[in-house]
Amino acid sequence: MDEHHRPNGIPVTRFTLQSIYAQSDDEKLEFEYESGNTNILANDYTSLTEVSGQVLFEPWERLLTYTF
Repeated sequence: MDEHHRPNGIPVTRFTLQSIYAQSDDEKLEFEYESGNTNILANDYTSLTEVSGQVLFEPWERLLTYTF
């Protein structure tokens, strides 16, 4: 877990989830929590076809929103 502040002073917590079944260290979901909102950060793993089908990309933002 990593805590930092945006340039405007808003605190942000970044954390990572990785399954015990992951086949490599790259198979992880990275999140940012800010002001009651949690977003998935785009990375190589979330860009994979089988993963990206479960992730909704918001093109006007640089973050991803996970859908269950």
